[in-house]
Amino acid sequence: MHRSVYLILFVKGLRTFVFGMVSVLTPIYLAMLGFSPIYVGASIFLVVLGNVSSNILLTWFGDVIGRRRLLIIFSLLTFVSGILLSSSSLYPPILALALFMGNISTTGTEAGPFQSIEVGVLPRFTGNRLGRVLGIYNLIGYT
Repeated sequence: MHRSVYLILFVKGLRTFVFGMVSVLTPIYLAMLGFSPIYVGASIFLVVLGNVSSNILLTWFGDVIGRRRLLIIFSLLTFVSGILLSSSSLYPPILALALFMGNISTTGTEAGPFQSIEVGVLPRFTGNRLGRVLGIYNLIGYT
């Protein structure tokens, strides 16, 4: 198999592990900051809305911008979101923006644009082993 397949599988495992932790810790973090359950619930809604928006942008502009560039852009947005979440804990509008653009998960699995891009790229590198590679990819994602 192509080296890129192993890299995609490795990154999928790391990202899913981190997303699983973040999906549990984000509501706890917001509650510990003193926000009401309604704000915590609205924050989870913003995360889901951000994931949906990212996937829609991916389908509209994926071929124009390029999947590699979009992976970099979405990764940078996730990085900036983490910085905003850790440094502006008492400013609800900034927290809301960070949750919207962060492409984090609410379920412990992945719902953002990363999975959509990777699954779209895997057939280029796998040849006749696509079914097996997608099975491994999903196994890593759900484990």
